[in-house]
Amino acid sequence: MPAPDGHRRVVPRVPRLPLLLVAGWSALALAWAFSNPPFAAPDEGMHYLRAQGVEQGQLVGPKADPATIVVPTDQQREWMAQAAREVEIPARLIPLDAGCYVFERDTSAACIDDFEPSADPEPVVAVTLVGTYQPLPYMLPAAAIKTADSPEGALYVARIASAFLALALLALAAAAAWDARARGASLVGPVLAVTPMAIFCASILNGSSLEVAGGVAFIACVLRVSREEPPPAWVWVGAGISGFVLALSRSAAPVWIALAVLVLLALHGPRATSRAARDGGRAAAFAVLAVLAGVIGNRLWEAAYGPEVTISLAMGRAAVRTAFDQLPQWLEELVGRFGYLEFALPLPLYLGWALAVAAIVVAAGIGPRLRGRIVLAACVAGLVALPVAQYVLVQRHTGFGLQGRHALPVLVIVPLLAGELLRRHRDWISAQAMRALVVGSFAVAAIGHLLALYWNARRSATGVDGPLLFLGDAEWSPPVGWGLWLAVAAAGAACLLAAGVTAERGSNATNA
Repeated sequence: MPAPDGHRRVVPRVPRLPLLLVAGWSALALAWAFSNPPFAAPDEGMHYLRAQGVEQGQLVGPKADPATIVVPTDQQREWMAQAAREVEIPARLIPLDAGCYVFERDTSAACIDDFEPSADPEPVVAVTLVGTYQPLPYMLPAAAIKTADSPEGALYVARIASAFLALALLALAAAAAWDARARGASLVGPVLAVTPMAIFCASILNGSSLEVAGGVAFIACVLRVSREEPPPAWVWVGAGISGFVLALSRSAAPVWIALAVLVLLALHGPRATSRAARDGGRAAAFAVLAVLAGVIGNRLWEAAYGPEVTISLAMGRAAVRTAFDQLPQWLEELVGRFGYLEFALPLPLYLGWALAVAAIVVAAGIGPRLRGRIVLAACVAGLVALPVAQYVLVQRHTGFGLQGRHALPVLVIVPLLAGELLRRHRDWISAQAMRALVVGSFAVAAIGHLLALYWNARRSATGVDGPLLFLGDAEWSPPVGWGLWLAVAAAGAACLLAAGVTAERGSNATNA
């Protein structure tokens, strides 16, 4: 339809490749949200109670009696007692107990269907061990659970609400990384940064949902700022929003923000970064103020309600040995270990993802810019050094081990930075090699996501020793049945694969 002034109205066209990528992630997250058994994600029952408390306007409830905390050691009890809070909840909404199967890898989730909600109309007092966690990740899920009248229904709508926010941040990351001239070369970073673990986190009720997605989005926006051409205003706004959300997702998030900014300064240089911020005007000022507001809010909350954290190198030599012994599992968990970490994915999936990341890291080192190679090498070293330091300095003093998802929000910088450098150096790489890198990265992601979800489905349906083709032998099934959610996951993987096949055309275009 012509505009009132007689001129043709131009409607901006959404690029197809980022759209396919986001569509694939969305379908996969939806399949995860419904195919993963209720309360089967790490401590999801505790996070569910936290959301119930927020829904009642209770940002921090009364302290719980430490005697109610059942854990193996006094050190663990002392740590968890700091965040343990009471929540008053209708008896019919008490979370299902997934403990009947989550620690038994060869047992299906069928026992969870035996749980019968209480018919008692009176509220009961429950204890959540995450009662002082940053409240932002629970706000939208808390609003969603008002619509449900059963624990399963409340959890499913809370998962969808949480996934909506996470996917919005991942869409921002794809938009920030996209370069129409480089096409697929500009997207291999987000494709490999958003691992099956990242989508799993996006689909569960847990603070890691916003932390991981916020980390991907913030780092993608930061790297967009480092490009030679000035970023549009929306990139600055996106950096501000994603940085604010990341800062208020979990207690350690300000450290991730500081490391991302440090990478920006090392890659782009302090003067160029300062000039970019000045040229960004109000949008850049908004980004800086929003991120600062988030960091300050995080620190104020932690000062008021956060646990006392021990940072110590005592017995550090033995701790370093322990950390390096556990490092292979942490790296696996960056790709995916689900449930309560009681089972691993097939080894070829881990190797395939690692080789894809290694390939773009090596290819990113081709080109004339020494600074980028040095920064990338430092980030790769950080892939090992950061989780080891996190465990040695902090995590071991809680009595609990480190999980890969705890460091994933910042370690995604390795594939994101490698992808950005690959975009910049694409004119130094042959068309055939670039085509292999792009299509191979998308194919590894598509196959890896689908296989990871299927492996988790098999574990839930029959246990890890069940038949590989489990549909006819499933002891537990999700709402509507396995067929629908496996089809949705396959559609998501097909979107990723289609994006990769389409992306190779023009991916070696000349860099301006």
